[in-house]
Amino acid sequence: MSDLRYTKEDLTAAVNNAISPLVDLIKQIDAKLTAQSGAVSDMMSVSELALYLGKEKATIYAWNNMGKGPKQCGHCLWRRTDVDEWLKGSEDRRARNCNRQKLRNKALAGNDALARAMQKKIKSEHKDF
Repeated sequence: MSDLRYTKEDLTAAVNNAISPLVDLIKQIDAKLTAQSGAVSDMMSVSELALYLGKEKATIYAWNNMGKGPKQCGHCLWRRTDVDEWLKGSEDRRARNCNRQKLRNKALAGNDALARAMQKKIKSEHKDF
């Protein structure tokens, strides 16, 4: 019977050589999953979008049916960047509406001819409001 003796260093080197390809493969898979999860996390479901906007899911569905709301990029999926752009556009529209209302109030209160002219111009430029 032969007496085989291995040193700790020999065994460690043998194990490292055996698992090294597996470790490399795991690192590659992990890198791919990390890259994909970044793309997926940018997507929001109806529930996530409703929570993000502070609205009910029914509101999101209604907007979708009416063609309103943020741009949809898949079946019940929205990109966070598209939603943020839509929100910025909504804020811009609210600001224009607020300015128009202030001019309207000023024109009605003081019969200011300039305010009326500006109000008329705004109405002609923004017929969608």
